[in-house]
Amino acid sequence: DSCVNCNSIFLSELYPEKSSLGSQSSTYKLTTSGHRLHNKIGICLECNLIFNDTTCTANQLLGMYSDVVDKDYYSYLLHAREKTYSYNLKKIRSYLPLSGKLLDIGAYCGVFMRAANTKGYEVIGIEPSKWASNEARKNTGDEVICGTLKDLREDANNFDIITMWDVLEHLSDPIGELKDIWLRLKPGGVLVLSTMNMMSWFPKITKESYPWILDMHLYYFNSYTLTSI
Repeated sequence: DSCVNCNSIFLSELYPEKSSLGSQSSTYKLTTSGHRLHNKIGICLECNLIFNDTTCTANQLLGMYSDVVDKDYYSYLLHAREKTYSYNLKKIRSYLPLSGKLLDIGAYCGVFMRAANTKGYEVIGIEPSKWASNEARKNTGDEVICGTLKDLREDANNFDIITMWDVLEHLSDPIGELKDIWLRLKPGGVLVLSTMNMMSWFPKITKESYPWILDMHLYYFNSYTLTSI
């Protein structure tokens, strides 16, 4: 094996496996107590990219995301997500065109889509969960594709903005996904994404107890690896 970022063969175990159930769709919900389980976590000794040494194939992972049903989301997370996405949109608005086509990858139940709608953007969502994508359609009235970026029709391109909120770390091939996103953006278009920074103070202090070391997270980035990619 080699690092997907720098192709180095110098890889090492960072944290041992902490899993008794194996990967299953119930632990891929946002609201679950199964998040503390994970496969072996490795690290590239050259670029410090951290990765989940999962045994699941990309199709198996997609199947688990597709089967996710998370009805507790509305009880426990919806209000917090609404506040977060409104805040995020306000913070990045100066970097964005004031109108145009926006593609939200990993839309879940459409909360960010709805926030973008209020600012006048023409929004399309992509979400692998059959349940969540249906909820997003009901919540926004917009087009939501159930699947991944590869399921978006070929003529759906020239987006002014593409957003990925806490999605990159879930992808089996994050670099391939970013290349596909590049092809979907119009010249001068903007990609906005959020992900964990493993060089920030919190993961450095908490180490193996860092709460976002989860079975569903396949890659853990820092500012260097993201810039390199």
